[in-house]
Amino acid sequence: MKDNVIRALTFPRDLIQLSLVREECPQNWNFSSEANECLTCHDGQECNWLIRNDQFAALDEKPIESLVADLEVALDVVRAHVACEYHPPRACSCSACAWLKQAQAVHDDYSQSVFGRLPPAITSP
Repeated sequence: MKDNVIRALTFPRDLIQLSLVREECPQNWNFSSEANECLTCHDGQECNWLIRNDQFAALDEKPIESLVADLEVALDVVRAHVACEYHPPRACSCSACAWLKQAQAVHDDYSQSVFGRLPPAITSP
C-alpha cells in the first residue's frame, strides 16, 4: 500500500516542478516557513509540498498517514490543473486525468483498508 502511495506522488511532483518558474523565486524554490517571500507566494503550498515530497525526500521513511495526506494535497493540485485546462476528468484520457483516476483508486484502497469504508465522494470540477 505504501509503495503505491509513493508511486502516486511522482506525477504531481513532475507537474508542480514544470509549473514553477525558477527565475521568479528569491528562495530558489527552497520553501522556508520563516521566509516572508514563501509565506506570501501564490505558489507557496505547491513549493512546500514539493520540498516534502521531492525525489530526494526519504518518502519510504515517512508514515503512511503523512504520505496519504500529501496524496490528498496532490489530488487537489491536479484537480485544479485539470479544471483550469477544462478537462472532463471522467471522459478525458490525458495524463493528468488518468493520474486522477489512478490516484483516487489508491486513496480509496487506503481508506477502505483503514476505515473499512470509502471516504465521502469528492466531486470533480
